[in-house]
Amino acid sequence: MAMVVLSSVRLAKDPEVKNFGGKERLVFSVAETVFAKGEKSTRWWNIIHYDTKLADLIGKGCVVTVIGDLQAKVFKDKVDFTIFTKELSVGTFKEKGAEKVAAETPAEEENPF
Repeated sequence: MAMVVLSSVRLAKDPEVKNFGGKERLVFSVAETVFAKGEKSTRWWNIIHYDTKLADLIGKGCVVTVIGDLQAKVFKDKVDFTIFTKELSVGTFKEKGAEKVAAETPAEEENPF
């Protein structure tokens, strides 16, 4: 897995708490503005975080920094169409200067950024 740092990205909508195999996870999307060859575009990222308590602290439009592992997912939809997605499994999350670290992330694995 590749480590990814997204700095000063905005939440696209309010986060949702979803159940994945009996474990609750916080799920949300962020928008990253990218400038390449003089053009501006938006890159969207799906984020999964283990600390569901953050749902009360962040919301649509919040500017955040996320640090996590890039995960690629491939699955088939209802009409047997192959879907490729990417998401970040977040270990460290920062919002307005206050650092929130996932409860399941051991201290020795924290990123120094």
